[in-house]
Amino acid sequence: MGFMRFMWEYGDTYRASHIFSRAKSSRASWPPLIWFLSDAIIGTVAEVQVTRQASQALKATWQQRRAFRKGSAALRVLDLLTDYPVLTAGRPGHLLDITPPPPRLPSRSSARSES
Repeated sequence: MGFMRFMWEYGDTYRASHIFSRAKSSRASWPPLIWFLSDAIIGTVAEVQVTRQASQALKATWQQRRAFRKGSAALRVLDLLTDYPVLTAGRPGHLLDITPPPPRLPSRSSARSES
């Protein structure tokens, strides 16, 4: 579970106990805050491990489904999924230093058949 998701699910508990406000004024209140943040970190690490395993399984599945050209962007983007499980359309291009292919022009034979 990511830190933000952890905060979303357990934030009410955290706020209700006023851990943070008490921690600023008293050293005795630091242990609950430390426990809370430690649990969030442990949950985040567990989520990262699950995500990495899932992306590796996805990569293996895709490599079994089709043959990729050596060094192709499609093959290289699979390696990005481990570190970037959520990608926008432009992010792989930036990370892999590639540009999108030019738009295809209609062939002469398809242009004749349309007229």
